[in-house]
Amino acid sequence: MLNASSTSTTKDQLEQLCNAAIDNTQDFTDSIYISIEQREKVLQYHQKLQDHLIEINKLISEVRIQQQNDSFTIAIQTIQQIAREFRQQVNSYSILNYSK
Repeated sequence: MLNASSTSTTKDQLEQLCNAAIDNTQDFTDSIYISIEQREKVLQYHQKLQDHLIEINKLISEVRIQQQNDSFTIAIQTIQQIAREFRQQVNSYSILNYSK
């Protein structure tokens, strides 16, 4: 888990986390071993991660002006939850494909 502080380091870490998740699954979406529905689900998670990263970056900018608030903490927790769900989803696809 990332430390929810409003520093550029946190912003960089979040960007790296999202980019790594997307990069690591990009080949997976090109695989012939997943269904169209699975591919669409992965791409939806890519979009969710990017959307929430934009939201957090906006909040980071606001927090630099104001004190850290509950919205920032909730946004961090939300993106972490999406990343966990995304990882579980990809793992379940891998397990399903491995068992075939």
